[in-house]
Amino acid sequence: MKKLFTIDDFAVAFISALGYGFGETVTRLLEWPGPACIVACFAVGIAVEELISKIIFSKPVNLWMESLRIIY
Repeated sequence: MKKLFTIDDFAVAFISALGYGFGETVTRLLEWPGPACIVACFAVGIAVEELISKIIFSKPVNLWMESLRIIY
């Protein structure tokens, strides 16, 4: 049976959730209007998710288990 989720998937989900949260928190503290907060939240979350996905799923990182531990 194939694994549905791996530790890599959970790491990417956790970091993207942090990106969404930080994007919303910072814009709310700057007292931006609601729609601007939503746009900034999505922009930061998606950007962080793409960055972390590229790092975690890259070939050099996956070659050695030690580098995966460092990344996590």
